[in-house]
Amino acid sequence: MVYNLGIHDCDTEVGYMHVWHEEQASLGAQEIGSCIWHYLMHADNGKTDCLVRQLWWPEQKYKNEPNTFELMCQPKIKISTITQKIMESGHSFLPNDADFSDIEKRLKYHRSIYVPEQSYDVIREARSGTKPFVVITMADNDFVSCASLEKNITNRKTTVDGEKVN
Repeated sequence: MVYNLGIHDCDTEVGYMHVWHEEQASLGAQEIGSCIWHYLMHADNGKTDCLVRQLWWPEQKYKNEPNTFELMCQPKIKISTITQKIMESGHSFLPNDADFSDIEKRLKYHRSIYVPEQSYDVIREARSGTKPFVVITMADNDFVSCASLEKNITNRKTTVDGEKVN
């Protein structure tokens, strides 16, 4: 199984595809956070001016989402503003939808894929025109853990009044 987390830069109209396979890592909050972290660490290298990125988080709610945002606020990241937009399911069309549609169309021309690298090549080929995809192959050491941050979070099951917290 090959996983692909796409980040679409709305300023440049370039899609960044972070890819990895199931022997490296699974598909969870920390892996998604690691891809976003990797993107932010390498985005616009050398720029020091005000930078705005729109991050479209998946519809599922992850308990590690706050930890990921805390990681993003570290001084290593030269991002001044992070805008998170939660889309209402079924009422939206994101630039990422078009990106993944292009990949699906290209996949039809490849009947057999035997190794993860062949999937990565399909993604590279999917948009080879003026705005090709930037395919970032995640290495094992690119995945970061939020475990140390998670220890500092209190997950309450009831309010101070004794009511259940959903």
